[in-house]
Amino acid sequence: PEKVVEPLYAPYLSPGPDSVPSTWEKAPVYSKSLRAAMDRGFDYSLLLNEPVIDYDPIISAQDYSITNLTIDVDHPADAKAHVVARFDNLDRKTAVEYDMIMEDGAWKIDAIRSGSDSFRQIIDEALKPIGDPSAMTAPVDAIYQRYSASGKVEPLHLWAPLAQELRGQLAEAHRKPVILDLDPVCGGPFGVPSNVKLEAVSASVIARFKVDGGDRVAVYDLIENGGKWVIGDIHVPGSSAWYLSQKLNDAGIH
Repeated sequence: PEKVVEPLYAPYLSPGPDSVPSTWEKAPVYSKSLRAAMDRGFDYSLLLNEPVIDYDPIISAQDYSITNLTIDVDHPADAKAHVVARFDNLDRKTAVEYDMIMEDGAWKIDAIRSGSDSFRQIIDEALKPIGDPSAMTAPVDAIYQRYSASGKVEPLHLWAPLAQELRGQLAEAHRKPVILDLDPVCGGPFGVPSNVKLEAVSASVIARFKVDGGDRVAVYDLIENGGKWVIGDIHVPGSSAWYLSQKLNDAGIH
């Protein structure tokens, strides 16, 4: 099992202009369960537009200069193993522990821990809703309920549960008027959202839905105001990501 862990540290031990950047997240050494947890963290990083995994679990830090690496292993029962990598990182003694299991005939890393920090738990905590999920999704659900009704939808600033700053921006844009080339609730061109699924994650609510048969996503960044949740911004993730507040700023609405 230690032969699975040792190659992970090779990039950290050859600093300098010829060093190879670590690609720990791509290494084929993780169990299916741990890989699923990692992929979940990276997928939600893209959705939320903020890092869910904001450190390197192999060194239990963000920055590194590693010396004095040693790797030890013991073999408890039940085809498992426990590997500990010990090293000095920027003059700080560090120990990273690996729980290993046999999977598909090979040793795989099933958990990574350092001190009281568990890599899996850090991902779970980062994605845990910061408030009651039903209370967080309520203001977003109210918006989609209005959009699903027949008839023209009034401008958001007149009725939607928005934070004061965003409401003011939208009201000013309506007065000017500023024509946006999108509808933030629809995550793009205007349409009628259907099959809406809402998920509270961290300080946001992710809305997944269809418009004209195509899949779309809009993410609502929430703020707690007087015990109620209001929408501070709306953004669309992906390669052509945008924030509503930034769109308004670009149009001269501050």
